[in-house]
Amino acid sequence: MNLWNFSGHINEAVVKRGIDYYESGAVLWIKEKPALTFQGFVQGTKKYTVLVMLDQEDRIAFSSCTCPYNKGPYCKHEAAVYLALQHRLREKQIQKLESLEQLLADQPKETLIKILTDIIAECEELS
Repeated sequence: MNLWNFSGHINEAVVKRGIDYYESGAVLWIKEKPALTFQGFVQGTKKYTVLVMLDQEDRIAFSSCTCPYNKGPYCKHEAAVYLALQHRLREKQIQKLESLEQLLADQPKETLIKILTDIIAECEELS
């Protein structure tokens, strides 16, 4: 199950509740740990801890929650954390693009031409 399309793999009612939790700010914070592991804290009836491990392709390799939900493999707290992770990762991608844009904007014309010709040469080699 991929982080970016998890909703098609989880009970619809659980996803809807997860969206409600996410949109209401119930995901208190997410702590990034080593090896693409994230620990989320969600305020429900109590404060619950969600652990999510992603692989290099953003597939959810492992997910768990400390809540007592036992009617399926995923709960609303996990769904809320998945949404928060999507937001966080999207923000990181935007920051990287903005950094790249600024880096390119600061380069002289000759350097930009060299970069483009190298890319074109690489693409021709792949053909």
